[in-house]
Amino acid sequence: MRRLARFIKEWQTVFIGLVAGVTLIATFASMPGRVSTLEAKDIEQDKADTELEKAQATLSTTLTSALELHKEQKKQNAIDHRRYEEVQKQLTELHLQRVVNGSSR
Repeated sequence: MRRLARFIKEWQTVFIGLVAGVTLIATFASMPGRVSTLEAKDIEQDKADTELEKAQATLSTTLTSALELHKEQKKQNAIDHRRYEEVQKQLTELHLQRVVNGSSR
């Protein structure tokens, strides 16, 4: 009898947990509408997650394209700036030649 009492005392928490678990399962089993509501919410969440993933992929692609375009524009701007400096140098040289030629007349 003492052994049984000690065994019950030691395993009391486990027994209580089992009873609570069975009660919880029985409660949800008797509420099919509640379970289907949870399933519907899970389905909605999955759809929302899928849409979010699609939007993130689109955004990532757009940002990558924009970055590439920015790099190309930066290269083109550098080329244009070098051309501008060359033209300015040529204009300055032409102006100096006109000044020199005009003063020698």
